[in-house]
Formats: sequence, structure tokens, C-alpha cells
Amino acid sequence: MRPELQSLKELLIVSRCDAANSHAPATIAAIGGSASNTGKGIGLPSTGKLTLHNFNVRARGEPPHLCAAYLGVPLADNFISDYGVVMKMPRGVVPVLQLEDDTLVPETDAICKAIARMPSPLGHSLIDDERQQQIHDVGNGPLSWSRMDAMSAAHLVNMVPWDDPGGRGSVPLCLERAAPHLAGLEAQLGGGGPFFSGAAVGWGDLSLFAVLDVYTSIAPAALDATPGLKRFCAACAALPGIAPYLATGRPKLGTRGFGRHPKSLMAVGFGADDNGNQDTMWA
Repeated sequence: MRPELQSLKELLIVSRCDAANSHAPATIAAIGGSASNTGKGIGLPSTGKLTLHNFNVRARGEPPHLCAAYLGVPLADNFISDYGVVMKMPRGVVPVLQLEDDTLVPETDAICKAIARMPSPLGHSLIDDERQQQIHDVGNGPLSWSRMDAMSAAHLVNMVPWDDPGGRGSVPLCLERAAPHLAGLEAQLGGGGPFFSGAAVGWGDLSLFAVLDVYTSIAPAALDATPGLKRFCAACAALPGIAPYLATGRPKLGTRGFGRHPKSLMAVGFGADDNGNQDTMWA
């Protein structure tokens, strides 16, 4: 076992409760242990490499990929199209990171922390402190990846038929709800930056960048009133490893043309329900 994997197994990774994920407890116990925390324990093949199990959408899987891309840590994807597999995952959610030794790590913030603590082949590092957790929490709470909120940016990207004026009509309300939170983040940046901890980037910065990128996907002018956040996003996008991932590595808008809304920017189908209707879930 690689030394960093052993150290990860000994860590107690603290994970904030996602406001949209009521069944998530406040902490994750020491990684490893019970069979339910291993790939083998839930019937996943052991790949021997870092693997992210997730839906093929732009949502909570993006922050881990951005962290890995910046550090130069190889991270493979296993895209899931069967919701039954998700229900077997720890906590019944995705994304879930499968470590090289088969240990499973659920929850986006815990996954990002685990990746941030891995050695970088490129000599890069990511800040991992309480400030980074707070920044992540804003993106994961008030700005929301929520699976159940029809007005969330993630829902509008992944679920709404984009040629439907009713769907597009939800974008202004989404931006209106986000405005005070964006303004609060702008105030926290102040005249410093470009990142929230100053000149050095952290995992929480990249997590927030992923959320803001979703907003600008549905509304390119979403950050016009917050020039500091625009500079923040530009600085994140300019980091080594990030531009190639944004260009070629992530799920593409408009390429998941199946499910209930075949003309959504991104949609994932899970088959038909008992009435023969095509069902769709999102991350």
C-alpha cells in the first residue's frame, strides 16, 4: 500500500452536512473498516486506481476532478446509469471515490480533502483548512447543487429542456436567489485574492469555481455584478491542469441526449417507470 493511502485510512475526515442531503451525518468515521466502505463490500470491481463513481453530469463530481487535474493526480471515471448501484454506495449517494486499496470515500468535500492530501506529481499543493471548508459550504448549500430544487443551477443545467421557454424562464429566478450569496462572496474577496485564501489556491476554491461555472453555463452574464468573482473564476481556469480538463475532460453540455428531457443541456436516463414513462435522476 502506498504510504499516502495508509495515512488516508488513518484520517478522520470531517464532512459538513449538505443542506440537500438530510441523511448525511455530520462526520465520516475513519476511512475504511466495514465491508460497506469498500468496493468489494458492495460488488464493485477493484480497479487498483483512483476512480470516481458518479453520474455523467456537471454537478458534485466536478470539484474532485478539478482538484485532481490541478495536482496532476490521475482520476478515472466510472459513470453510473443504474440507480440501484447508487443505493448500494455508502450513504446512498454519489460521487464516491474508490481509492487504490478499494476503500470508498463518499461526499464531495471529503473526496476533495482526500485528493488534496495526496502527493502531486507536478509539485502542486492545495490549501486544506477551515476557510476552504467554509467556501465549499457556500457553494454546496446556499448556491446549491440540490437534487430536489427545480430552481437550482444544477437542475437547470442537467434537467431542463433548453428549447422550452418555461424552462429558460426559471433562470432569472435562480439568479435572483443566488444574488445575495454571490454578493457576500464578493465582499469576502475584497481587494485581495485572486483566491479566497490569497495568492494560493485551495480545494474549496476549486469546489466553488465548479458551482460558479454552472451558473455561467446557464447565464453567461451571471457574474457581471461581481467582478471579483469573475477574476476569481478566471484565475481558477488559468491554473495548470484546469484548462485541459475544462476543454476535454469533463461531461459536455448537450451530449447526454436521453432521459425525460432529451433537449436538456445535460440529462441522464434511468429507464422507464411502472407506467412506461422515462425516468431521469441527476447528481
